[in-house]
Formats: sequence, structure tokens, C-alpha cells
Amino acid sequence: MFQIADKRTVSRIINSARQAIAKSFVPDNLGFGHVTRENVIGRHTTTIARELMCGGDSTDTAIIIIDGTYLYIQKSRNNEFQRKTFNLYKKRSLLKPMMIVTTTGYIAACIGPFISDFNNNDAAIMKDILLRNTDHILSWLKEHDILVVDRWFRDSIGVMKALGLEAAMPTFLDGRRQFSAEEANESRCITKIRWVVEAANRRLKQFKYFANTIQNSSLVYLESDMSIACALINHYQPPMTRSKLEDEEIGVQIMQLRQQKNKIQLVLLEENNLIRRFSLWEIINHTEIIDGLPIMTKDDLGDLTFGVFQLKRALSYAEERCSTTNLTSDVASSVHRCKIIPNLIRIPTQSAHSNRVTYHPTIYFTDQAILGWRCDCFTGARFLGCCSHIASAIWFLSYQRWQTQQRHMPSGVYKKLSYRFDTSLRFLCFV
Repeated sequence: MFQIADKRTVSRIINSARQAIAKSFVPDNLGFGHVTRENVIGRHTTTIARELMCGGDSTDTAIIIIDGTYLYIQKSRNNEFQRKTFNLYKKRSLLKPMMIVTTTGYIAACIGPFISDFNNNDAAIMKDILLRNTDHILSWLKEHDILVVDRWFRDSIGVMKALGLEAAMPTFLDGRRQFSAEEANESRCITKIRWVVEAANRRLKQFKYFANTIQNSSLVYLESDMSIACALINHYQPPMTRSKLEDEEIGVQIMQLRQQKNKIQLVLLEENNLIRRFSLWEIINHTEIIDGLPIMTKDDLGDLTFGVFQLKRALSYAEERCSTTNLTSDVASSVHRCKIIPNLIRIPTQSAHSNRVTYHPTIYFTDQAILGWRCDCFTGARFLGCCSHIASAIWFLSYQRWQTQQRHMPSGVYKKLSYRFDTSLRFLCFV
């Protein structure tokens, strides 16, 4: 159609276009040189992030979120390169670029990609970026700026602090069964704003070139191709999230709950030893407390969870407890009611990841409000929002069982298929 002689000519034309875009377009839309700290603080920092990370007071603190993403590549016949790009965690050959975004999801910089063997985890890559001052990152950052990272960056926290930077990272269990309420609350504050870097990674993977396995013959152009893609995202796509009028009020509410202890766990459960004394609980059907719990709206549930992820997971847990996907019909769902505190219930919930683990989300309530909760999962002690097990119990008891319109759920078909496969496998075992 274009009367081009051969593939090499096409390759040269594409490479010329790549070089032109990288020279004239990328520097104005990506990198620490194209955006100032003042611009990031004023235009690309959400109100709720400023409230949670700075207490709403500081107007001269930059908050950036950092995370690595994966780009899968072909296996290489070069043994050394194959060893350096084989990731033991993913069991595949891949390269890792480091995404640095603001709290609105705007991509401040995309550095890399880096090799991904066991010597080059996120922490090692971050230390290399800081110590080499890649893309003049240290000239851009100032003392007490906040870097929001995940647990994979643990070994780089010392370097960040030595450079005068603040690091916000979720805590570790360190062999314990559960985070304390304060630790779980702090971690929730971080995950409340950190999700935008995952969304930025997802936007990058909307380019099929990065979503699929990349040909090794293209690796020499990978860095410039990534820079072009990120610059296009910045220039043409809207922010992941924007500040809302209610964000300041939500931030203040979160700050009030941040250091609050879980009184339900301390007073009702531990003092009365209700966690281990199974004889103090009786099994009833959920219909026996149908008037005991408040009726809630979706907005009420959102205020309780401080997010949408827990409510998205609520349906799956409720379907498994009730053994049906039609939760608007008359379903049987058992509830454990405390014999000495009648308005304290717990709902045994199967773990989504293990057949051997069952959690016991516990809810303290009146007919007007949910007063408190506690679960024995990793984050179940937190009072700033709640885990998916608690959200599922409240969602079903205070919202879903009052609905009349049935929703078609394809997962009901999957469940029947799973049953048939399971039955077939059992039959084959005896053949």
C-alpha cells in the first residue's frame, strides 16, 4: 500500500519516528525535568493523600508512589542474559521498569527497565536509582519528602532515611498471627493512596506490546518505547483520581480512627475469653436476627469499609456461605450468637485461599448501627475500615438479604462445572 521496498526500510522508518517522538515529545511529558515539585504538590497531590501522609498541614511536602512492574520477554540463547532476566518469583524471563507516580496517578518518571534475577529485587533497584541519582531524582526531591512503597522495598528504607527522605511502607507480621490494630490502621492509610501506581501499571499494559511477551530483538528499543507510552498516557489520559469535596472530611475522619484501639477485641472478646470458649456461642439461622441489625445502603457500607475492594469481595464469600448465587431467595446461612452478649455475633467464613482455614468475623451491633467488629485474619483487628470477611457478613445481613431483584451471576455456572469435574475425578480414582 505504501510502496515500501522491504522490511528493513519499514524498520528504519519506524526507528526514525521513534527517535523523533523521543526527542520532541517525551521530554515535555515524562521525567523529573518536565514537572516541578511545586506543580506536583499543587496539581497532582490529592487532598486525602495530604491528610493521611502530612496531617493536612504541610504544603511543601511532595508525595510520590513507587513500584516496579513486569515486562515478560522471550528466553534467550545467551546463558548469562537468561540467568540475569529469569525471575524466581514469577518463574519467567522478564525485565522490571520502576514506575514513579503522583497520588493522582500522573507518571512523574519511568526508569529502567532493569534485569530481574534474585540480586535485583525492588529494594536493590531503588537503592541503585537513589545512589546513582538517576534522572536527577535527588535534585528534584527535598528533605522530608514522602516515598510511598510496598513491602518489597524494605531493604532500601535505610538509604531513603539516610538521604533525608520519609518512607511510608506497610508493616510486617514478623511471625505473628495478626497485626495490631494500630499497625493494621497505618497499613490501611498507605494502601488507601497506593493503589494508583497499580492502576498506572495497568494503563501501561493496555498497550498490547507491553501486555504480551516482548521479542528479544526489540529489547534495544524497550526503554524508549516505554518512555513514549508513558508520555502518551500523561498527555492524553485523565488523572486516575481527583480530589473531591468530601475528601477533607474523610481524611479527618480517618485521622481520628487511625490511633483508635479495637475496643471490641479488648473488652468483649479478650476479657471474656470469647475467642476460644466455643461453648459460649450458639448456632442460629440468620433469620432469627432479621430485625436485630440495621438496614444499610451502599453508601453506608462504603463509609464503613473506606473502600470498594472489600465490597467487591463480599459477594463471593456470601455465596460460598449460603451455597448459592441467588442471595435474594430464602437461603440458609448459619450465624453464631454469643450466649452472654446477645447482640454479638460471628459468622464462620471459609478462606478464599486455603481449605484448612476458617475465619470468624465478629460483629457487635444494635438495631440502629454497627458498633464494632473484629476478625482473626491478618488485618482483622483494624478499626479503620474492615477486612473482606467482616464486610461480607455486614453486606449480607444488613443489605443483600433485603434486596428483591435477582442478579444473574455467571459464577453459578462455574460452580456446577466445578462440581462435575470434582465428581469425575473422584470416579476416576476408583477405576
